Amino acid sequence: MAEAFLKIHPMSRYRKAFEDVWKLPWKRVKDGELLDCGLKALSTPGHTPGHTVYIYRDGVFTGDHILPKITPNISWYPKKGFNPLKAYLNSLRKVYIKAKGYPAHGDEISDITTRIDELVKHHEKRLGEILAVLKEPLTTYQVAQRIKWDAGSFENFDVYNKIFAIGEAYSHLLYLEEMGAVKRVEKDVVYWTRP
Repeated sequence: MAEAFLKIHPMSRYRKAFEDVWKLPWKRVKDGELLDCGLKALSTPGHTPGHTVYIYRDGVFTGDHILPKITPNISWYPKKGFNPLKAYLNSLRKVYIKAKGYPAHGDEISDITTRIDELVKHHEKRLGEILAVLKEPLTTYQVAQRIKWDAGSFENFDVYNKIFAIGEAYSHLLYLEEMGAVKRVEKDVVYWTRP
């Protein structure tokens, strides 16, 4: 599955375009920095470790941090100490302001606080669901198979969406592990159990 995913991932299929983008003269922005154009940068890690939204007056350019109809993929990144779901939930609190949202995908969000409340509830429900399926030691893959996904059955997902689902399950397991609600058992592969 991983080999198939790497073949279809945009960074593989469009490698040259990504390489060209990284050659551009990037300017780092700091959390809370006011840019010359009037936008205020706000660091919102979670969807990715370096995700940033931009605030302007009564609007927030939310990128992939807050989407109107789907939940942003909160997945694992190979960054030591990075707990993606914890970072994401903290980032949602940072932008909990009465404002319109202008996402990277989809229509304008009329009030991002309402959407943030929905996203937080979604992740609370997902955490409970994961705890409920851990009646026996399971791998991350097995947890992902047993979760009820809004997009349908895990078995019917294409490779791309299976990888996203596994990453999403893993980010929730990391969060639960840090809370002490699950523990990892390392054998030939990693299994997750309730303490």
